[in-house]
Amino acid sequence: MQYLNYLIIALFLFFIIKRFLTTQGAINIASTNLKCDLNDKNKQFVDVRTPGEYKGNHIKGFKNIPLHQLAQKAEKDLSKEIEEIVICQSGMRSH
Repeated sequence: MQYLNYLIIALFLFFIIKRFLTTQGAINIASTNLKCDLNDKNKQFVDVRTPGEYKGNHIKGFKNIPLHQLAQKAEKDLSKEIEEIVICQSGMRSH
């Protein structure tokens, strides 16, 4: 029974740590770097917040594709050939 408790705790910690690790191939950039990238025509800009959050305040040039719709809309709305810059409110959804 005690081993089961350790297993549950280990799995819980694994999922928490995995949630905060950077996705393979993804990098975090500072807002100062983003300002430089905004004029780059070889990048696509995506805001994965809800439409309400996006409408309340957004960065000009970012396309709103809510996270729950991203998988469906990515193929139609985004090019696989161009780098994406993805943002959200706190960084968790864009991660």
